[in-house]
Amino acid sequence: MSFIKNFSEVARTPERKLLLKILEAGINFCQPSNIFPQKIKIENEKLKVLDKKFDLKKFKKIYFFGIGKMAFSSYQVLRKIFKERFEIALILDPTLKRTIKKKKVKFYKVSHPLIKKINLQASQEILKFSKKIKEDDLIIFLISGGGSASFSFPSIDFKLYNQLFKELTKKGADIKEINTLRKHLDLVKGGFFAKRFFPATIISLIISDVIGNDLSFIASGPTVFDKTTVFEAKKILKKYSLKEKFKQIKFLETPKEKKYFKKVHNFLILSNKDALLAMEKEAKSFGKKAKIFSDKLQGNVKEVAKKILSLKGKGIFIGGGESTVEIKGKGKGGRNQELCLWVLKNLKENQTFLSFASDGLDFYKAAGGIVDFQTKEKAKKLNLSIEKYLENNDSFHFLLKTNDLIFSKRTGLNIADLYLLLNS
Repeated sequence: MSFIKNFSEVARTPERKLLLKILEAGINFCQPSNIFPQKIKIENEKLKVLDKKFDLKKFKKIYFFGIGKMAFSSYQVLRKIFKERFEIALILDPTLKRTIKKKKVKFYKVSHPLIKKINLQASQEILKFSKKIKEDDLIIFLISGGGSASFSFPSIDFKLYNQLFKELTKKGADIKEINTLRKHLDLVKGGFFAKRFFPATIISLIISDVIGNDLSFIASGPTVFDKTTVFEAKKILKKYSLKEKFKQIKFLETPKEKKYFKKVHNFLILSNKDALLAMEKEAKSFGKKAKIFSDKLQGNVKEVAKKILSLKGKGIFIGGGESTVEIKGKGKGGRNQELCLWVLKNLKENQTFLSFASDGLDFYKAAGGIVDFQTKEKAKKLNLSIEKYLENNDSFHFLLKTNDLIFSKRTGLNIADLYLLLNS
């Protein structure tokens, strides 16, 4: 399946076309319809998730909850695997077109990255079941990127909660720092969900958008024992000079009693690495030398660009991760688009670079960009200054003028960002 809407428009050279084909191979491989049947099976009332088996006869009722940008696409596959076994299914997904409520299935179009009242209402709908669920019930909990905003029940006013995360994002805080604060300000994160639904059995099927795949930070770890503390949350506020501005905030300590996690089973089902391996395989199928250089690339876009451009030798270098952008200007664009500009500054004549948000949307309209030496030459003709556009955080309009934006359909994925560098 092709996801890139303007494929022919941006595939202006053989090198560009090759990188775009490799990218789409990675996206297609990671579709839930491909991944879930490989990793989750039911035979003779025995549920097998990866290498662990569960006897479904031991459970009276099975509930399905799904949160994040892959909740809906995953549910569509999982309902076929589980057939009619779900007592009820509640899906909180910001990629949905609208909220739909049926008798046994409810789809909530929630807000992301900031929360709105619908997020609180939908989250409360899930929390209601904590009073109904018994010890011999089973919860199948699909957790994916975007889950921190989708499933949220703050201990403080949600407008103040939003204001805090706007400030942190603006200052370039990374996802682990942001989610540490979320865990200590939200009644469903940092293991709070596990405590609420104790003593039911919980099987969490986790799709990672977090670098390094630390399960406790994916969607802020609703079912994972949390090692962070209130002290650490306060340190992060201080680091970004926000302690005084948000002095009215009171942090909660996350559940530290191990008993709440004894019947919780957390499984990493899909991550950035799956896409990288699929892209490496695709690149080699074209007879190209290919190498995964990192699945943990992170840091400020300027530093990430330096790491990418330091890769030596001919071939295709494949990476994944998530950069951060310090917002100083009033322009438009996302971290993938801005990364393209930082790479472009020092890009050589024999290089082509692509950066893509795996969900198909890089914060503003496009999914990312693809740049080469032709981009530099066109920018010179149009009298476009890379430095000025970077100063204004306006990567979108720069790449729009050079015709190097990648526009994509929503992919149904959220597994961080994907990078491809071709040294020819």
